[in-house]
Amino acid sequence: MVAVKGPTARRYVRAAIAADPAGWPTATRDGAFYQVPAIRGGDVWTHDDLDHAQLRGRLVHDVRFSNRAQDLVIWVDPTGTEHRQP
Repeated sequence: MVAVKGPTARRYVRAAIAADPAGWPTATRDGAFYQVPAIRGGDVWTHDDLDHAQLRGRLVHDVRFSNRAQDLVIWVDPTGTEHRQP
């Protein structure tokens, strides 16, 4: 999972964490938010845990972003089906 930040022309990866695909069926939803199982190295989050695949700080190019609430969270289930927040 990746979180991006910054103005449209200079969006960068703020954090990238590894999600545990085996735990996706147990993901829970609370309104517009999902709680998904993540993989981390220990009991507390570290810089390394938030920089999965060394993506942190990289610029994001050629991607459209939207400020519409229904586009901010898109959940893709194990079958590849997209679910957008209501």
